[in-house]
Amino acid sequence: MDIDPTKVRQVGGKIRQIGEDAQAFLGRMSGPATGLKSVAGLGSIAALRQANTRLTRRSSDLATASRQHGQNVITAADNHVANDAAQKRAVDQLTPALPALGR
Repeated sequence: MDIDPTKVRQVGGKIRQIGEDAQAFLGRMSGPATGLKSVAGLGSIAALRQANTRLTRRSSDLATASRQHGQNVITAADNHVANDAAQKRAVDQLTPALPALGR
């Protein structure tokens, strides 16, 4: 299979960037979340607080998973390059012995 490791690494970087963006979003959301904690008594505020909590949890999960999966894709590209190089070395070592086998 022909795989362009550079393109795969770029895709892995983009996946990982999603996680970085989600983490940055969480940082920006800390202010409104703190403000919601100080307001009590209104049902709509409680619903907003609950929605914000779920959004924060899901964003955190996305950030963690995206960074991990992006790094896994990059590692897979690196491993593919290393495996190709090892296979080439093995074939190159066997090639000189081929004429002797044909006798």
